[in-house]
Amino acid sequence: MAQAVADVPGGGAEACDRLLTLLAELDAAGDEERGRAAVQLLATAPEAVVAVDHHAKRSHVSAIYLQIMAERTGPIPVALSVRAVARLGGAGPDRFAALLRDPAAAVVRDAATALRPFTGRLPDRLPWDLLTDGRPEVRRAGYRLLNGGPPLVRLRAALTLAIDPVPDLARRGHADATYLARAATDAWARRRLDGELTPTAAERADLDLLAARAAERLGERTSGLLREWLSR
Repeated sequence: MAQAVADVPGGGAEACDRLLTLLAELDAAGDEERGRAAVQLLATAPEAVVAVDHHAKRSHVSAIYLQIMAERTGPIPVALSVRAVARLGGAGPDRFAALLRDPAAAVVRDAATALRPFTGRLPDRLPWDLLTDGRPEVRRAGYRLLNGGPPLVRLRAALTLAIDPVPDLARRGHADATYLARAATDAWARRRLDGELTPTAAERADLDLLAARAAERLGERTSGLLREWLSR
C-alpha cells in the first residue's frame, strides 16, 4: 500500500482503503456518484483525505476538494482542501472568501492564507468587517488580509488590532504599529517600506483618532512617535 495510506493512524487505514477503491473507480468511469461517495466518506473519516492528493487523477483532485469545501464536509477535510485547491490554483477568491466565517478556526486560517494573493480582488470592506468580528480567529484572518496592503492600511489595521481583547492579537497590533510609527518618523527605516506613508487630511484625522484610542496600549514611546508624525 502507498506510504500516504500506511501513515494514517488507527482505523484511518481502512477508510483510506475504501477511498482508494472509490478513487480508482472514479478514475476508470468518471462516475459523479462515486465522487460524491468519496466526499461523504471524508465526512466520517477526515484522515483519509491524504489519499486524494496521492491517488486521484489530477483532473479529479480539484473537483473533489471543491465539493468538500462547498459541502463543508468537516473541519479537517475542508481545511486540507482549502490548502490543496490554493496550491493547485483550482479556484478564485470567492470560493475561499465564503469560508472566512466558517465555524472551524483552522478553516478560517487556511482560507485567509489562500486569499492573500487575491486581496486586490476582494470587496474593500470585507477585511475591515472581519477585523471587528466577534470571533478572534476571524479578526486574525482580517488582519492577515490587511497586513499585506500599503503602509497606511497596515497602520490603520495595526492601531485597530492593538486594542483587541485577545492579548496575542493586541501584541501583534502593538508591534506592527510601533514598526510603522518608527518608519513614519525615521528616513532610514522608511526606505524599507513597500509604499508611502503620506496620509491625506481625512486619513490623518482617522489615524489620529485611532492612535488616541490605542494610546494606553501602545505606550508613551510609540504614541509619541505617532503624535509627532501626525502633527507635521
